[in-house]
This record gives sequence, structure tokens and C-alpha cells, in this order.
Amino acid sequence: MPRDMNVSSESTVNRIVGSVLIALVALFIFGATFRTGIHYGMDQKVGWEGYGRVLNAVAAIMTEKRFGEGGYALSDFVHGQLTERGFTTDPDIVKKLGLTVPKNLQAAFLDDVLQRTWRDLPNLPEVGGKSIRGLGGDDIGYVDFAKLAFWTFGLHVRSLYYMFFLILGISLLVALVERARDRAGQLIILITACIIYSSCYYTQILLQPEPYGSGNMINPRFMAVIGLIPTVHILLMMAEGVRFQWQKVAVVLFQAGIIFFAIHIRASAVWLIALLVLALVICILPLLMKGWRRQEMFRVLARRFAAAEWPALISILVVYGGLKVVSVSLHPIYHEGGWLEHHAFWHSVYYSLQVHPKFVEKYGAAHSYKVADEMPVVAALAYVKEHPEEDKPEIYLAKNTLKYAALERLDKLAFFQFLRRDPQFVIEVFLIKCAAVLRVISYETRLAWTNAPVWQRLALLCGLLIIGFFASRSSASFQRLWLFSAAFSAGAIASLAIPVLTVVVAQVMSEEIMAIQMALLMWGSLLAAAAIVPIRRCLDRYAVGPRLITESSLLETIRRHHRQLPIRSAES
Repeated sequence: MPRDMNVSSESTVNRIVGSVLIALVALFIFGATFRTGIHYGMDQKVGWEGYGRVLNAVAAIMTEKRFGEGGYALSDFVHGQLTERGFTTDPDIVKKLGLTVPKNLQAAFLDDVLQRTWRDLPNLPEVGGKSIRGLGGDDIGYVDFAKLAFWTFGLHVRSLYYMFFLILGISLLVALVERARDRAGQLIILITACIIYSSCYYTQILLQPEPYGSGNMINPRFMAVIGLIPTVHILLMMAEGVRFQWQKVAVVLFQAGIIFFAIHIRASAVWLIALLVLALVICILPLLMKGWRRQEMFRVLARRFAAAEWPALISILVVYGGLKVVSVSLHPIYHEGGWLEHHAFWHSVYYSLQVHPKFVEKYGAAHSYKVADEMPVVAALAYVKEHPEEDKPEIYLAKNTLKYAALERLDKLAFFQFLRRDPQFVIEVFLIKCAAVLRVISYETRLAWTNAPVWQRLALLCGLLIIGFFASRSSASFQRLWLFSAAFSAGAIASLAIPVLTVVVAQVMSEEIMAIQMALLMWGSLLAAAAIVPIRRCLDRYAVGPRLITESSLLETIRRHHRQLPIRSAES
């Protein structure tokens, strides 16, 4: 049998074996993540901390069903029905039902509440359709997530759990199939899935006792995690410079849709798209430098840039377009009643001033000694009192109750007023939060590492070494890994601006913690690649002696010689 046929057959076998191994590892990681959650009962409950957001989503779905009022609006009457039947953390209501919080948030009880309320919707009075409002100062995307889950799997709590893993699993499958010829890329995607697993079950993000822990992955605070694998996948395509093909476009559209869904559910996940924007900047620099040396025209550079970085451009358009569609589809009550379509930002920024140890001593009296979420509300009302020109009837929902949009704007004004009057205090607050961010990341990372079994740690290190090995095979492969690591690290560091500006708690920065962990691991694999390169050169030079030519170098020599041969005509 000819040697080239042997090489081709051997290459095919290696490719098949590699694909099977990747598929088995992916199935194992995904299955372990799904089954371990069931082991902890995460499929059988709504988390105590995030129950309010889930309740609002369910109430909005039932409002649309009963009164035809969509657009992310809910009826206070429907909301009240669910609350009175036990979908609440009010101990007095729950006690009347013979339960205690959070026992009433278990599926064994809550499924019955959901189904009875759904059956009773036709009997609700029409007057309930007049008490329509927005969701409040929260993100509205969970309504779509819950609606999709209930439509797909039925009206029960487990549906939310199943939908989370359906989205996660499909995004993982699509990423691995598209990267079939990129083993290093597939391993990077699998490591991302490993980080999600360890964050779920080896840290305090989900497992911290309620109500402080998130409880399970269907908590809206954790939902942004579904955007991690799609973002990593698109970034890998950018680093490789994938050509514009319709099959690739379909893949990018799907993964970008999941990124949009993550941002729609949790606005703080906007850093995922910011990461791709930073990746555009980082990836365009080599093109600009090369074009400057060659003195190429701007049109040529623009065409080359679009051809190389189109996945990020499409993703940005999908997210921007999706958010615009959501904004247009809002119920009129959002504009009329001053309701927000995303989580309040400036409220959280002002709220975070309380982390300063001297806040109560210096400013407690100015805020009526209110704490937690009440403090920014008092600050907004105090600002109105100090600036009478802001005191207008349209900013109130009721007496001394501000509309959410007005509250957000006034908290912004109050914060900058606070900054002008005591800049040192505000700077100290941000320094305290920066230190807290580092503390939380190091603590959660240490938990993830120390709680993982030894064999899992060794498997992770082996994966990093294999990625480094693949990257060391050529300068192009090394450059791709460097570009990916640099772009992802820039986005991961940028993501920390969200907790630094708002609130530093592990449960509200879960995907940011995972991103930092991922960035550190990628630089580890890059260092491994840098260390393997000289080792490979030494082996190639001395393994078979200076006078012998290795099979790989011989094949390469033959290929080069063949390319240099003149093309003969058909007649000759």
C-alpha cells in the first residue's frame, strides 16, 4: 500500500477517535452538571432569594393568558392570587397554609399552586385586568424564559430547570460540532463547561444556605451563565478568522441569539457583548499594523477586517436588534407608568455607598438611618426636597412613592451630588469594592479548586497541556491562542466594572468570576505552549539523529517540491 494512503488512513482514524473522545467527555461533563443538580434538589424548587423575579414572570404569563395584556405587564390581581396561594416568602401567609418558608417554594407544593391558579384564570373577574403594571426595577427577560420553559415542558417548576440545561446543552453541541477541526478550540469549550460545573457545585454561589445563596441555576442572577459558551465559541471563530459562509453565519446567529437572551434576562451580562467589541479592537490591531507596513488603502483594510471579524459584527447586530425589538414590544404602561425594562443601575450604585464602614456615622442621619434598598429611595426623595424644581406630579406613582424611572434618574443625580460634596468618601467606597472583588474571586476560585477531587484537577491540567501542545504545532496556532487569551482576558477584566460600580457579592457576579477563572486558565495553556515549542524543536532536531530526516519533514519536503513543479498541459 502506498505511503500517502497509509498517512491519509491514519489521519482519518485519528480524527474519528478524537471526535469520539471529545463527544464522550462533553456528554460526561454535561450529564454530570445536570444530574448533580437533581441530586441537590435544584430541579424541585424556586430559590428563596430569587423567588420574586420568578413570581413576577409567572404572573406576567398568566396576565397575558387571562386578560390578553402582554408586553411584559402583569396584573396585581393575578400576582395577589399567586401570593395568597403560597407563592411568597411572607411567613404569615405561609403559616396559614401549614408550611414554613422556604418549604412552600418546593415543587411538591408550588406545582399545585401554579396549576390551580392556571385552571382558575377564566374565573378571575374582569376588574383584575385594570390593575396592570410593569415588573418593577428588574430585568424583564425572565418572562420569555419562563414562557418558553412552560410551553416546552409543561407548567411545573422542573420546566425552568430543564430549559436552562436545554439551552446550555444545545449551545455546547453547536460549538463542538462547528469546531470539529479545531481540537484546541473544542478543549477550550469543554473547559468552559467544566468551570460552569465547578462554580455550581464546588463554590458558595449556589450552595450557600438560603436566602443568601442563589439556590439553583434558575435564579435570574445566575442565568447569564448561558451566554458564556456562545461567547467563547464566537471568539474562537474570530481568532481563527473563519470565512463568511452561510453555514457559519447560521451558527453565529444561533449563538448570538443565546447571548442576547442572557442579556435580556440579566442586564449585567452586557459585558459578554462588550467582550466581543474589545476582541474586535484587539484583532484589528495586527491588520492595521500589517496594512500600514504595506501601505494598503483603507478600503482594502476594511474589507479584510470585515472578512475576518464578521462573527462579532453579526453578534453585536443581533443583540442590539433584539433589545430594540423588546423595547418596541413593551406594554404602554411601561412608558405611562415609568416602569423600567431592565434592572435599576443607579439605584445599585447609590446603594453600594453603604459598604463604607463610616457611612452610618457620617450620613446615616441624612438618610433617616434607612438601610439596604430603602436607603437609595430616601436619597432620591431627599434630592427632590432639596431641589424643588424636580418635584413634579408625574414622577410619583402615589404619594411619596416614586416611579421606577424617576427613582433611577434621581438616584443618578443624588449620586453625582454626593460625589461632588465628598469625593474622597466615594473614592474610598470604590477602593473598598475593588478589594472586595479580588477577595470574592480568590475565595470562590480557591473553593472550586480545593473542593474538586484530585482526578478532576489532574484532568483539567492535562486539558491545558493538550491545548498548549496543539498551539505549539505552528506559529499560526500559537497566535490564535494568544489572540483568544488576550481578547477574553480584556473582556473578563472589563466585566469586573459591573460589581465595582454596583454591588460586590458572589451571587451577583457569578459569570464574571467564571470569566476571570477562564482567562487565568487560558494564560496557563499559553505558557504551556511557549514551554513546549523549544522542547518540540529539540526533539525534531535530535530524536532521530542529525543525518536522518523524520517522516513528517520528508512529507513536507515532497509537498514543497510538488508545488514547485510546472503545470503540464493535457496533451503532454
